[in-house]
Amino acid sequence: MYDLTLHDAFGDIYIPEEFEPPGPQLLTDLQGRSNEVNAAQVVVMNSKVIKLHKFSYDGRGGDVYFWVGEGPQPSSKGHKVPDDMGYLTPLRRYVDEDVYLQLPGEITIFDIRWFSVFDKANRRDLGHLIVPEGLNVPPALVDVIPIKNSLPNCEMLHNSLMISWSVFAPIITIQVSGLVGEGEYMAFGVSEQGASRMVGSDPAVMYINGYLGYVDDYNVTARSPCTGVLGVKKGVCRDNQVGGNDNNQVQSHSREDGVTTLVYRRELRPASDPGDREIKEQGPTSVVWAIGRLAGSGRNLVGTLYFLFSLSVCL
Repeated sequence: MYDLTLHDAFGDIYIPEEFEPPGPQLLTDLQGRSNEVNAAQVVVMNSKVIKLHKFSYDGRGGDVYFWVGEGPQPSSKGHKVPDDMGYLTPLRRYVDEDVYLQLPGEITIFDIRWFSVFDKANRRDLGHLIVPEGLNVPPALVDVIPIKNSLPNCEMLHNSLMISWSVFAPIITIQVSGLVGEGEYMAFGVSEQGASRMVGSDPAVMYINGYLGYVDDYNVTARSPCTGVLGVKKGVCRDNQVGGNDNNQVQSHSREDGVTTLVYRRELRPASDPGDREIKEQGPTSVVWAIGRLAGSGRNLVGTLYFLFSLSVCL
């Protein structure tokens, strides 16, 4: 600080000549071992973001993910990293693409020692690089939002969507939390076992409208808005529009720190509604999920469930 009138300094600091401000750090290239895994450059942009320049992978490796962890080399004791679209499903095919990845949760670049393209099912490293210690990178301007969860089981479906559940047969309690705002919905439901597809699924569509939370029971028979021909309705329809029942019981809802959470209950094996699918008490269940915008006001969701993504989880 300097007084121009009195030509007097009130305080000062000196920046040493060898000072280097934090900035992106270039690591070694990523040379794969199989499945055409390769990246021309790997750049640590900040403490949570890694850029893969001209990344390639043939998409044929099976249960393959971006993977990080501690220790001298890649192992199954690592952490799955969401892909460039935020999905936690097995990696798609890449050909010379620039891919930006954000480390999950509270993990930063200072907490890991390697980055890998990893086959989780076979515990096989398809290609990796070692992350050096003491990287001089800027901090990430990302807020890590803790999610309150009272249920014993949980699964991340996307970096913006998480489900939790508990089973007390014949009832399952499900909590869905997502980074959605006003005028947006979350959907989660059961698909045909082993198929995980939109048509034929039994999703619950969740949203908050004003002071009320809704978990609407839907029946999806076609990739189109709910329409009727000769008295028969098909498409993305609420169960009570096609002769079924709304069997989801809302327990609670909240919106805090940008996270919308709804908790509801349903039967594992609904007997009164042929459009509802069974959730198996043991073993994997094929599910579908979606995030999107409400089409209009109130409970008008016609035509909004076009993009339902699939996954199998052990409910």
